[in-house]
Amino acid sequence: MVKRDLSWLDEDLEIYVGLHRISSSRLFAHGGQRAWWDVQTQLYHVIRYSVPLLEFAAAHSRSLGPDYAGFAEWCERHALEEAHHDEWLLEDLGVGGLDTAQIAASLPSPEVLNLVGNQYALIPCGEPAALLGYLYLAEAHPSTAEELELTAARFGIPEASLRTLLLHTHDDQAHGDEVRSLIERYSDTVRRRDAIRTAGAAYLIGWSSYFTRAARAISVARTA
Repeated sequence: MVKRDLSWLDEDLEIYVGLHRISSSRLFAHGGQRAWWDVQTQLYHVIRYSVPLLEFAAAHSRSLGPDYAGFAEWCERHALEEAHHDEWLLEDLGVGGLDTAQIAASLPSPEVLNLVGNQYALIPCGEPAALLGYLYLAEAHPSTAEELELTAARFGIPEASLRTLLLHTHDDQAHGDEVRSLIERYSDTVRRRDAIRTAGAAYLIGWSSYFTRAARAISVARTA
């Protein structure tokens, strides 16, 4: 894997990453197994939006001429790679004993809907590369298989329900390098950097907001 210097992006997102870690740690400390399944359910919704988002970015990229042609091709190819991953995760949730029909029919939480919706707002602004900030957080920092297995053991999660997550620990190593390469290519102007930075921050803020509210809901339920 080629190492790329994206220190400018990491530094800009540092405060949001910190909030994400604190809020997620608090949620899992309060919620345990319940928190795990709640987060996986919201992750299902995020993954369900992956292919439409990539196709949306590809379409807008095609309208911007040759400079974005390579990005459009990558988005189209990556959409094919991500196809059906939501279905796989839904099956994994079923292995964990959750009602998959209910999950498939549900809406995402307002926070998750917001973090995805922000991408639909940013992409048409003339810089589809904004999506790279979202993907940088979603795919370029995968957990290791060991980390997932330890967490699952801690909360009593069936190992068979980790199938899709474990797949991504492997696949996202390569995807992450592709995303880093594209960020390096499409961060050549202040506007593009701002778009990538904003998309990444919106992703982290959305998840942090969800973690915070979910932890509060669990605390309230316990004291009721």
